[in-house]
Amino acid sequence: MTDIAQQTYYGLCDIYRHDAELCIGTVSAFLEQHSAGVPDVPLFPEKVRQDALFWASCAAPHELEAYAVASLDALENSIVAHKQTKRLAAAAFRRMAPDDRTKFLRWAENER
Repeated sequence: MTDIAQQTYYGLCDIYRHDAELCIGTVSAFLEQHSAGVPDVPLFPEKVRQDALFWASCAAPHELEAYAVASLDALENSIVAHKQTKRLAAAAFRRMAPDDRTKFLRWAENER
């Protein structure tokens, strides 16, 4: 965590101890103002990936994670989603740090 992030975090903790409602309201307002919001439905099906890339470039990390998990959950309920699920898993794996990859592979082996 950078110094400024740490200072901000401790500042928020201090505000929370004195006035939890004010702290939560402030953080919520900040996130709302700096969030990408709900992704738009593309007008043309062939542009869905392009639109998704644009939305993802505007989204905050908590939004990206929330939509990724929700998307995986939705794919799990689909009859034909095996290819998409594998593509997402491979993309996530490629983005892991080497140590995390090793830990993940150990975890996956234990899940078999």
